[in-house]
Amino acid sequence: MTTESLAEAIRTRLREIDNERAQLVALLGYYTNGTKTKEATPPPEGAPPRSFLPKAKGPTERIMEVINGQPGLKYGEVVTTAIEGLDTEAENPRRSVGSTLGSLVKRGKIHKDEEGRYYPVDEESGQGASTP
Repeated sequence: MTTESLAEAIRTRLREIDNERAQLVALLGYYTNGTKTKEATPPPEGAPPRSFLPKAKGPTERIMEVINGQPGLKYGEVVTTAIEGLDTEAENPRRSVGSTLGSLVKRGKIHKDEEGRYYPVDEESGQGASTP
């Protein structure tokens, strides 16, 4: 068996696995929600396997990206900016981002000052790194 034929056999098997996964996801949605959810579709021919695709950014990653890029934003500015690049299926993404922001402050991942501005936490001191 040549390297190219082995690679083609692997690609074919990965497509079969993706198709089977899509069917199982659809069945799981049907039986856990009581109604049929949107059908999971296999990737287009020649597309890389799903396991190698970049993962979508959730609220936590997006908020950390916004805070690190623009320290000193107020609550509404953080939420609005974070929603712009967010990939989520939440019914109310603004509420989801706001809740996540509060959780990050409570866990000490983000610092909120007295004026209600958010800053990234300095790794060494554990305090918010404020900028003028």
